[in-house]
Amino acid sequence: PRESKMEEFKAQQELNESLHDMVDHIVDNATENLLDSFFNSRAESKTAEQVVESIYQAVAFQLLRSDPGEVKGKLNPSWEAEQEPPMCEIDRFARGVIPLRHRPGT
Repeated sequence: PRESKMEEFKAQQELNESLHDMVDHIVDNATENLLDSFFNSRAESKTAEQVVESIYQAVAFQLLRSDPGEVKGKLNPSWEAEQEPPMCEIDRFARGVIPLRHRPGT
């Protein structure tokens, strides 16, 4: 009697494990299909939005009015570039402001 109950218990455990595996498989597949369809629908609309935005930017750039710039001979002399200032001397005092740590043996 005890052995038959053990065998019955083992059979019940195997059946439960099989059912659990089947339910896991069904839930995993359903979740994967739902997520795929959700992301695919979102990706298509997002891709379309990006393509439209890219085309809009390209057309807007092509239609952008440009300034022809200044004509030579009519430049305002006060707008010309000045000469660069001379280089400054190195501040010798500043070297001693930050203390240096020396490693032993160097």
